[in-house]
Amino acid sequence: TRSCLVCTESTSIGHAGVDACRACASFYKRTVLFGKNLPCRQGNGQCVFRKHQRFSCRSCRFKKCADLGMTLSVTTPIPAQNSESIDLPPISESRTAGVFENTHDECVLKKIQCAYKQSCDRRRAQELHFAKLFNLCKSDHSSKEYFISTVRHNFESFRVLLLE
Repeated sequence: TRSCLVCTESTSIGHAGVDACRACASFYKRTVLFGKNLPCRQGNGQCVFRKHQRFSCRSCRFKKCADLGMTLSVTTPIPAQNSESIDLPPISESRTAGVFENTHDECVLKKIQCAYKQSCDRRRAQELHFAKLFNLCKSDHSSKEYFISTVRHNFESFRVLLLE
């Protein structure tokens, strides 16, 4: 695991283009999207943060996020404002380039893909088992294999799948 560069909490993946935890990335996103003006608690903009201590100064937390080069996702929905535009920081290629290189993201995707395939195989086996168990009739479909069932059959299959 890695440490969040803002609050030093452990994080397994980067968020907002830097090694940051989800909490800090969400805080940054909310602050930018809603254009919040955050005053510094001490007034000098140099508050100190210690590990395992909640942020007491949101202004300095936001400044630290911005200084690290946090970026908003291109797909981040921007809420409608009353004829006011929100100035978003520009998304820089140099800031985001290489952030996810040499990480275990590909390994995670392979695990998800494998688990999904196994889930589909189990579901298919269950479908065929129920078709045989309830003596279901095949429908006349040209390219897919469908079975005609009743609500009672469906509830029984849901019950078994929930137990699984």
